[in-house]
Amino acid sequence: MADKQGGFVLMTKGHFDLKAAEAVEKNFRRVQVCASKVKARAVALCNDHGLPKLAKDIRPDGWVRLPPPAAKARPVEDV
Repeated sequence: MADKQGGFVLMTKGHFDLKAAEAVEKNFRRVQVCASKVKARAVALCNDHGLPKLAKDIRPDGWVRLPPPAAKARPVEDV
């Protein structure tokens, strides 16, 4: 975990989990949504914007099948 000056901090997993939960609670808010309505709206938006393939990839269970993003592996330097 980097601090504000770009350095790094060591902490236990428990402390990290606590800090992560606090950050999520501070920066996000819970919303009550109907998944089927959100899915239908997403399909409609895809179709309206000429994305029929993406609209078709939105599965009935609400998940979207997208290819995983490509990532480059960096070599780890020994300290």
